Amino acid sequence: MGFLLLSIISSTLITLVFKLVSRRKIDIFSCIVVNYPIASLLGFVFANFSGGFFLTPKLVSAAVVVGILFIFTFNLVGTCTAKAGMSITTIASKMSLAIPISISFIFDNQDSITSNKIIGIGLAIVAVVLTTFKKNDKKDKDLAAILLPVALFVSMGLTDSMVKLAQLTAVPSQYSSNFSAIAFGIAGFIGLSIILVTGKSSKLKDRNTLLFGTALGIANFGSLLFFLYALNSKVASSIIFGINNVSIVVLSITIGILFFKEKLSAINIVGAFASIISLIYLASI
Repeated sequence: MGFLLLSIISSTLITLVFKLVSRRKIDIFSCIVVNYPIASLLGFVFANFSGGFFLTPKLVSAAVVVGILFIFTFNLVGTCTAKAGMSITTIASKMSLAIPISISFIFDNQDSITSNKIIGIGLAIVAVVLTTFKKNDKKDKDLAAILLPVALFVSMGLTDSMVKLAQLTAVPSQYSSNFSAIAFGIAGFIGLSIILVTGKSSKLKDRNTLLFGTALGIANFGSLLFFLYALNSKVASSIIFGINNVSIVVLSITIGILFFKEKLSAINIVGAFASIISLIYLASI
């Protein structure tokens, strides 16, 4: 569970960095573009200390697909937030854990469906919805506001599923850093290409963009690498996905209350208690 804890902390730091970037009114996409080369560089550096550099057609192909999904999903999060609201975006992204869990049940021989898992994962999904629920301020519901959360649900679920399939079929456990380096490198190349074509490259020179982009890259690298290590543990992947997503929500909300004076509704408080119960239940399976 040590690697899972590190993955949860890293993923929560990503949320924290995005929160700080938003408050300082720094261009989010520019930070995203900076973050990927940093994360990719860390992957290549780390590879030298964990088994050396290793490439196979399967590993590269899986990393390319995941890299494309990374940049696409990150942009989708931003668009969905603007069109549908933050609460709906959070719910859509976190409920997507249902997709990789299903993939794990189908393709991972070491992960079987049991009544205990169904109860625990079902409770986790309910807890995520209740904890992140907020009344949407947007009164006008256009087609984009309806379709974007669905697209985000699918995209986030596919990204996590591809990471799981890559871990199962293409990435030996000691070469997870190689996979991370290539995936982040592909995402960085696409992001840099977009920002050059749109003529916004000057924003990459901003000191705050570089600072927060670097912090995001470090957290992003840790999130993926440690999550891959967690998937390689003896704990069933369905349990890993459940504990990971619920823990990120709980930790993010705790930070929001302590440092950003955010308030929870009665529904959110019920969700927080449900989250704790689901974590205890999943950890005991």
